[in-house]
Amino acid sequence: MPRLTVRPARGFLRRPDRDRGASATLVAVLLAGGVLLGMAALVVDVGKLYAEREELMSGADAAAMAVALDCALNRPACEPATAVGIADAVVDTAEIYAVANARDGATAVDYVCGYDPKGRLEPCEEEPVGNLTDCLGERPTDGTAYVEVRTTTLLPDGSTLLPPSFARALVPGYDGTTVGACSRVAWGSPGSGLAYTISTCEWDEATAGGTDLAPPPPAVPDRRYERVIYTKDSPEASPCPAGPSGGDAPGGFGRLDDDEDGVDDCQTAITGDEYGGDTGNNFPAACAHALWDARANRTVLLVPVFDDVSGSGANTRYHLAGFAAFVVTGYFMSPGGNPNAPGNAVSTLTGQHYCGGPQRCLYGYFTAALVPGEGEIGPLPSLGAVVVRTIG
Repeated sequence: MPRLTVRPARGFLRRPDRDRGASATLVAVLLAGGVLLGMAALVVDVGKLYAEREELMSGADAAAMAVALDCALNRPACEPATAVGIADAVVDTAEIYAVANARDGATAVDYVCGYDPKGRLEPCEEEPVGNLTDCLGERPTDGTAYVEVRTTTLLPDGSTLLPPSFARALVPGYDGTTVGACSRVAWGSPGSGLAYTISTCEWDEATAGGTDLAPPPPAVPDRRYERVIYTKDSPEASPCPAGPSGGDAPGGFGRLDDDEDGVDDCQTAITGDEYGGDTGNNFPAACAHALWDARANRTVLLVPVFDDVSGSGANTRYHLAGFAAFVVTGYFMSPGGNPNAPGNAVSTLTGQHYCGGPQRCLYGYFTAALVPGEGEIGPLPSLGAVVVRTIG
């Protein structure tokens, strides 16, 4: 039988000579036409711009938040310049945090301004540029405190231009771009609080006008910080001027409407600068649970503080001055004088009760603390409780 031989098809093992150099020719054409350089510039150089802006934005956010925290908590770092040639402390803080967020350790802080009721910030006078370097939204105009920080490109060698990798070959004379970012952080009062209220007179007396506040949790304060806040019915309430009939005596605390938001949680939602009182003296179950949990967890509660009261009975209206930050250590709220009733709890600092019989009172200490806050930040001054949030 004859042998069968399979021969490979012509060209299967060897590429025709006419295809040689095709790739090199194509690359040469693309390079000559600037297509590859254009693609490289688009991918590499534009990518560098986005990365630079991301770093600058992170630095501006961190810087603005740091300055806002210093001012909101009245730290010494929130200080204005005292003389020509002396660096502003808030600018120093902004530069520290902006640089810390730069991979190359260099970022320029061009502008730190804002509004602070105590006049510790330089007012913002520079008009926005009108491009991506602007903060989002508009500056607050309702008296809300805020700080604005603007950052721009700065290289370790002192240059303010981010150099290109490929774009210079396409655009003669192009040496780079200065990238910028802006962040705005506001601080102010929250929008809701515990369904009990005290007066500014009581808050001033308990905190020496806000100058003697206990350290916030998790620190355990000295017993000297503990205060007993009595109801309007107690003869032991502090000698602050009393409100009208049916209203809370500014020397003590009073019940508030706690169901305006439809949720029975011993909280009262406050819209604007007024809120309503409650003539009842009973201790709602929702408040018993809320105070018990807050006492066990040392949760900072927001207590509305009023500076004026009008009306009487069910028509009592309080004018909001701000929110105090209060940590409950105990309370005596149950009728009948039983110190072991569910509405009563001894002080976690002393193990004692400070009230009895028909009295109603709350034990605890005032502090300064940042608190979570939703919705709009109010322009009211801080009485210890403050919300800090990025707004642009």
